[in-house]
Amino acid sequence: MSMTRQLWLSILASMLIALTASLLASLFNARAYLEAQLAMKNQDNAATLALALSQGNTDRDGVVLAVTALFDNGHYELVQVVDAQGKVLVDKVAPTTDTGAPAWFVRLLPIRSLPGRAEISSGWQPVGTLTLMSHGEFAYHALWDTAVTMSAAILGAGLLGGLLASLALRRIVAPMRAVLEQARAINEHRFITVPEPRVPEFRALTAAMNDTVNRLRVDFEEDARRYEQMRRQANYDPLTGLANRVHFLASLDSALDLDGSPYGALAIVRLRKLGKINRALGREVADQLLRRVGGTVDEVAGRCAGSFSGRLNGADFALLLPAGCDPRPTLDELMLDLHGALNGLAGDYATVYIAYAAFAPGEDAARLLARIDSALAAADV
Repeated sequence: MSMTRQLWLSILASMLIALTASLLASLFNARAYLEAQLAMKNQDNAATLALALSQGNTDRDGVVLAVTALFDNGHYELVQVVDAQGKVLVDKVAPTTDTGAPAWFVRLLPIRSLPGRAEISSGWQPVGTLTLMSHGEFAYHALWDTAVTMSAAILGAGLLGGLLASLALRRIVAPMRAVLEQARAINEHRFITVPEPRVPEFRALTAAMNDTVNRLRVDFEEDARRYEQMRRQANYDPLTGLANRVHFLASLDSALDLDGSPYGALAIVRLRKLGKINRALGREVADQLLRRVGGTVDEVAGRCAGSFSGRLNGADFALLLPAGCDPRPTLDELMLDLHGALNGLAGDYATVYIAYAAFAPGEDAARLLARIDSALAAADV
């Protein structure tokens, strides 16, 4: 079970316990008040009736007649008169009537009040004892109305409390979700910061997470820069910027091993007399010449979409051409551009040869390179 659900259930349970306890306390207090009022009413009615009987006809028939008339016209549950010798003169008990409350409510919260008692006398002579108990139907009805009203109020308070609890939980959960999203973003190499919430505890947590994210971003960018630098150092020629021998031959092997390879031909550009240029014109001019040749090869490769260029060794450059590119016009164009680059820098000292060969998937890379190298050697005779 999630923490949010646990918090919600805890708040709900606490509210239900508190409201139920409040309802029970109110009902018990109301019942005690009604019992006290009934007892006072019973005593007052008994005293009033006994006084009336004492001032009127106090013989047996007169007492029975008066009490019967009072019982029939009043709301009494019990009216009893016992004479001085303990003999019952009148014993009236009302049948059970509708209390206005459900039976289960009456069983759970019975209202019991003390009966009222008063002495009937004739002058100074005692005639008997009057016992009287009023009906409790009005008390049950009032208590049931109180229960219904309190339950409705508690339900409303519970709904309001639930709403407030939901808003409070939302304020708590929102920062937690934001921090969780930050953690997920870090795993995806995304570095996001979130606004600091108003809750002090979560404000400190969010500030710490934002600081961590910023530091991780700096570290990751630095690591990425170092990785890219190392990757370029490992895979690219530092002088020309083209793929180095290892990287280019690995790409060639992949192209030959792949059944649906996008490449269809391999060309090698060889710059002759590089040692002579280095001795006659200097290393700086030789390096500048190699950079210009590499740039020209890479530029022409860019004109044929999907081409891949590299430098195999000091004087050899390679070019992988896609299967849909016709090698002849592309390499003719490359030769013209290379002559222009060489004439402007090395003059008659440099010569360039280009040889190429088409290949099919599955061909051995060494044999393919040997075929092209043989063509270059033949051209250099």
